[in-house]
Amino acid sequence: LEEAIKCSVEIHQTFDGSRPEFPIRLRASFHEGKVLCANMNVGLDYFGNTVNQAAKIQKHADALEIAVTKEDWE
Repeated sequence: LEEAIKCSVEIHQTFDGSRPEFPIRLRASFHEGKVLCANMNVGLDYFGNTVNQAAKIQKHADALEIAVTKEDWE
């Protein structure tokens, strides 16, 4: 969890909307657990309940924020 938070902070520092080459601001969410990974034509893609849970909580994060499930936070 600590590494995921550190990584999210670093990404937010790069994509904070202040740099002309990256005029976007991101939000992040994550949930720890097992995932299914498939090698698609354009690269790796991830599936499963863990991915779905992380996607569901993303709506609770605004730009430059990180959403974490209650289970992972505790």
